[in-house]
Amino acid sequence: MGKTPPIPKTHYILKEFHESSKDSGVLYSINTFFHPNFIELFDDLIRNDVEIHFILSQDLLDNMTEDYNKIFTNLINTNKFNFYLHPENLGFLSLGISKHYLMFTLLRKDGNLDNVRILGNRQKALEWGSELFNYYLKDSTPINKI
Repeated sequence: MGKTPPIPKTHYILKEFHESSKDSGVLYSINTFFHPNFIELFDDLIRNDVEIHFILSQDLLDNMTEDYNKIFTNLINTNKFNFYLHPENLGFLSLGISKHYLMFTLLRKDGNLDNVRILGNRQKALEWGSELFNYYLKDSTPINKI
């Protein structure tokens, strides 16, 4: 199911996904952006004993090591946060898979941001999201091996 919230309410879908992820035990994510609120969200997930697997683009890695180096290092040191670098352009904004939801945010054909969020909770959607995550993971390198 796709949800197209009005721009001011876009964060409610992210909040719904986050709240449902706290009891998932594990979260899989692919991102090409890093919102400053991610720091609080990640901290909350780690405090709730959620293991996080996070594939990121080279641009995002550069941004995180440049602007968020201490936080980035602290996340790595939790041993609950596993970062992987994907070497190519990912072609979408983000993918998140928890025990309860798949959340997918695409880019428009022209490469600009879109506020449409695909949020699914059916087993087939979760399986598809896991397969997509693993597709990108096979070409990714753990950050600690770079």
